[in-house]
Amino acid sequence: MLDGLADTITASLITYDGRELFRPRDSTFSIYADRVAPTYEAMRIDRQRAIGEIVDAAFAQGGWALYAGHKLIEETCGLDCREPRYLELLDAALGFLHDRECSGMCLNAPERERWIETNGSMASFWDLDGSAIPPPGSEPPVAELEIGESRLIARLEEREDSNLVFAERSTDGGLAAVIDSVWSDDDPRRSRTVWKTAGDLPSVLRAVADGLPGVPYWASDELRPYLPVRRSR
Repeated sequence: MLDGLADTITASLITYDGRELFRPRDSTFSIYADRVAPTYEAMRIDRQRAIGEIVDAAFAQGGWALYAGHKLIEETCGLDCREPRYLELLDAALGFLHDRECSGMCLNAPERERWIETNGSMASFWDLDGSAIPPPGSEPPVAELEIGESRLIARLEEREDSNLVFAERSTDGGLAAVIDSVWSDDDPRRSRTVWKTAGDLPSVLRAVADGLPGVPYWASDELRPYLPVRRSR
């Protein structure tokens, strides 16, 4: 099992683009049956060696392999894995995503926490400048929502099943930001969840901008003033 693990990673996970999180579309390849399940067994036999094999293979390949190897270890060891060699790979994977200016929506909570731990803030990941964001009390004018109105203010990713954020005014007059998302990876039905509430629309917009882990793929004219912008490189 362990003797072939590096070859397994190099020939499969690394080949399948890390951007797809190991679920290539329109493919019969089963990431769980073909790669994750065997890796669980390798971790059970000798966790440190298995991690080392994955890390070595990922660094040998470079690029998206860094992210792919990190996600495999994260899946088979857990989100709280603190093995030194894994953290070395995680830092390299995050650095790769940073250099490619990848969407902030690709990071999960532990990934964001690790970047903040080693770099101080998420602003350094995105090279974002928030100096133009209007301070409280100087918000730009915005068209108010009518009773029962729902207005799309953000599309988090380019893909068709991306999470969407709406600003809504309920029938009782309350204002909220609502996330519209797929139910799960296995269930494409959409669900809606109240995310942020506030007493006025500018405050809702500011709360949404503050709550996003990165700049969304698309933002409405109302939301854009509250988002930081990427510094020129």
